[in-house]
Amino acid sequence: ELCGLALSQLLKGNKAITHLFLGDLQSSNTGGTLVHAAAESLHENDTLMVLTLDFNTPDDENILGKFADSLAANKTLLELQMRRVNGHLGVESLAETLSSKNTTLMELILQENGMTQEDGDILVESLDENHSLLHFHLYGNNMSHDATEKAAAICRRNEMTLKRKIAKAVVDGGMAPWNRSKLMVIGQGRAGKTATVRALQGQSFVPDLESTIGASLTETHIRIEGAKWNEPRKDSGHNYAVDLAARFLQLSSKVNLKDVERDERTSETNPISDSSGRQSGRSAVFGVTIESGESRGEPAQANGTAGNSTASNKPVIKFSGLDDDNPFKHDLLIRSRTDKDALRFSIWDYGGQKVFYTLHHLFLTRFGVYLLIFNMNELLLKTEESVDYLKFWLNSKKIHAPSAPLFLAGTFLDKLESKDDIATVNSILAKLVAEFMFVRNESDGLYFFPLSNQDDTGVGLLRSEIEHVTRRQEYVNRAVSLQWMQCLDSMLTRAKEMDVSWLKLQSVRKLGKEAGIKSLSEIDVMLELFHELGVLVHLTATANLKDIIVTNAQWLVDSISKVIRDGEIHRYSDKEEAEIEN
Repeated sequence: ELCGLALSQLLKGNKAITHLFLGDLQSSNTGGTLVHAAAESLHENDTLMVLTLDFNTPDDENILGKFADSLAANKTLLELQMRRVNGHLGVESLAETLSSKNTTLMELILQENGMTQEDGDILVESLDENHSLLHFHLYGNNMSHDATEKAAAICRRNEMTLKRKIAKAVVDGGMAPWNRSKLMVIGQGRAGKTATVRALQGQSFVPDLESTIGASLTETHIRIEGAKWNEPRKDSGHNYAVDLAARFLQLSSKVNLKDVERDERTSETNPISDSSGRQSGRSAVFGVTIESGESRGEPAQANGTAGNSTASNKPVIKFSGLDDDNPFKHDLLIRSRTDKDALRFSIWDYGGQKVFYTLHHLFLTRFGVYLLIFNMNELLLKTEESVDYLKFWLNSKKIHAPSAPLFLAGTFLDKLESKDDIATVNSILAKLVAEFMFVRNESDGLYFFPLSNQDDTGVGLLRSEIEHVTRRQEYVNRAVSLQWMQCLDSMLTRAKEMDVSWLKLQSVRKLGKEAGIKSLSEIDVMLELFHELGVLVHLTATANLKDIIVTNAQWLVDSISKVIRDGEIHRYSDKEEAEIEN
């Protein structure tokens, strides 16, 4: 009972927990008490999105009724899993809630709960008016296969409606913050840059990491502020448009799901008009008809416009990951909602040897956060040499991104002989950084963040401060077009299908046209943003460079590094030597 009371109070006041797993607690008393507490808390909790209560056995067989009351009031829970909780009473209350009171739940799992055929009929009938559920599992109960299949059919209807809503947002030119940045990790060779990146991402310490050749690129995302840094899942293709559309729909109340479903039934006979009053053409999206602007069709003309569309050349918008043969499509739609506030980083870990410095100037960009890593022991023992390296990187950053946030982090804290060494390092930096903009370590009263990647000392504070500062950058919160995201998905998918790492500008312009982008100038601005954030590389110093958009930045870095490298430190493999000779 004390556990249940504590959990209930925690969830009522908590503003951070989004996923809670209380499955299979073994004890019927404990499990049942916590299930009741979770149900009660949903009346007031407004952050929990995923709740798993599988294989618990509350004494109260009316537990479904209690959750029905909670779900009627709750507006944030997206997934509720209650396999084998032995609750079959309260079905009528749950049916009423699903029918008319809850409009946000997307997944409900009620397998193996001893429900009868009558229970199944009541629940399935209620779904006729439900427009949010994408997963509703009743398997393993005492009901016919027809009932479970009808529930699945209604979920498929809702899925199509949601797809259509996302597509409409894209075609209508919807915009939302992308919540993306670029973390550039710079500093002298062997200073512990890669180990710091691993520590920030919660990976284990590896004592003998190989020196980085050129640069190493990774992705990370933080679901909510203060959460772990994780690598994005790669099992469902490129889905930038779907993710941004989910955020757009969370921020916008312009389109109602029921209205979209009516549009789907009537669009064939009642074409709509765009904001200029022109009748729109039709585009195929997710296998249904969607309306699109008349001018979105032809390749760009000399005047930089998209050209005139024709009846035979209508834009076709497709979303990677949501096609019918993708087994992850339901999970993608749900996850795009649970991750609506996620912050994403492209992490560029730059090799620290001097031979790479010329290479790095190609990839240091304005939008992003800089993390300058130095070895505190080296700074203490070889002060003049270490200061020269720090000056180089401070000046490089100032040239390329004078207003971007800069963090200084000193590694090998566990190797310092005395705590006084930290004060000495701080005094050296005080003279060095006076003329530069940087983020101070206010918690420790220092100019830098001391770290031990071996035992993670200081890593949590640095991680938190980087995220805190990044989330408040103007470009992170700036609204980005959903059509740009659709174009980016198409670019990455096209390159993957062709097994190449770059595309010609003409091909990108064609993909932009298909996504609804109307002008060459808009495509140029889009590509500049993608380059600045490290999503792709588009260098524009010459006409030949401008004609190439590199979709796989790691491939470009690796290719250049086959020519620019210190052969004594980074020796060529037999395969690399053969590639260079050819």
